[in-house]
Amino acid sequence: AAVRRDGPLDFLVSGLALVAMTLPEFVSATLLVYLFSIVLGWFPAVSVADVDAPLQDLLPAIVLPVIVLAFVMVAHILRLVRGSMIEVLGSEYVRAANLRGVPVARVVLRHALPNALLPAINLIALTLAWLLGGTLVVEAVFNYPGIGTLLLNAISDRDIPVVQALAILLAAIYLAINLAADVAALTLDPRLRTMGR
Repeated sequence: AAVRRDGPLDFLVSGLALVAMTLPEFVSATLLVYLFSIVLGWFPAVSVADVDAPLQDLLPAIVLPVIVLAFVMVAHILRLVRGSMIEVLGSEYVRAANLRGVPVARVVLRHALPNALLPAINLIALTLAWLLGGTLVVEAVFNYPGIGTLLLNAISDRDIPVVQALAILLAAIYLAINLAADVAALTLDPRLRTMGR
């Protein structure tokens, strides 16, 4: 989309990403349940497998929740990387590489894309932390017990030790993933290591 900016593919990808970003999770979850569970019958509408069920019994129950969660995340990351890629493709070193006759695919994949992915590292880290922290709407729609449901039940039952433990766990997850994202950014971009000097 960024390489063929303002073309039909760019408009299609940007439009789909905008729809995915603005569509609430409970709406997309309900639409997917209606289409893939009721109309087509491919996947179960809710998770009814036991905790000790084998993996092949659990996999069909997680397909729809994964699609719903990935729908919003991928759209945000796509928009950020597209904007960053457009900025990188307009930079001096990309124009110089094009003038030297470097093939377009090599310029895009070896030079522009790694630099365009750097701003997305923190967004991906926050997305992973949010996913590990629990997503209450998706858990409720698909009857999938997770950390979000546990936290909500603990709050409604006024179970203070569980609420405190989950708050500490979620804070530790956010800190660890953000630290890993900062280390990854420093590793991928040597310019960031010398900025404080």
